[in-house]
Amino acid sequence: MATIFEDFFTDTNGTALESHTPDTGSGWSSPIVGTGYDIQSNRAEKEQLTVAHTCNGLTENDYQVYGDVRNEENNDRHGLMARVTDDRNGIWIRIQANGDNFRMTKFIDNTQSTVATSTADTINTATQYALRFDAAGTGAGQDFDGYFAGTLRLNPAAPNDAVLDDGEPGIGLLDGGSGSGSGVNIDNFRVESTAAGANPHGPLGHPLHGPFSGPVN
Repeated sequence: MATIFEDFFTDTNGTALESHTPDTGSGWSSPIVGTGYDIQSNRAEKEQLTVAHTCNGLTENDYQVYGDVRNEENNDRHGLMARVTDDRNGIWIRIQANGDNFRMTKFIDNTQSTVATSTADTINTATQYALRFDAAGTGAGQDFDGYFAGTLRLNPAAPNDAVLDDGEPGIGLLDGGSGSGSGVNIDNFRVESTAAGANPHGPLGHPLHGPFSGPVN
């Protein structure tokens, strides 16, 4: 595997994410939903209740996406995205403290539907969790897997939606809580390309922290 995008979000507070230069990669898109994220305390922090960005210039469609995700309120739904083509189509994993919910959701022509969900782990606010999202294959061979803190895996049947055959990875908060957003952020974002036809389900280690062991901090 090769690192094709990486961002530790080191920049001046208040820098819009689309104006920020990542550590590896060509940059972030303009917000595809809402006003987007900006940099605060070397993390990407949301600006509105619904925000999303994708990684610019990535042509690979098979990859693993990593990030340390933190929520502020019980109803924040925040996480990592894959195979995003526009503001109406893509697939997403997110955590929510309310109900200890870890979920995979697809958006097809702006219609949201749940692909897989689990309530097996405790999810707290004001706690950063390491997530990983794998995307591979096309058509009936689509394979999407979400990992929460290395202890929980979402591995649904292939959605088999043609619109999910390609697209960029990204980050997003959809339908967040009503707070200021100062605690809703992402850090240590990374995308690894997986070779065509290769099994993307390697050890459940986080490339920045080693093996998962629950909350990051």
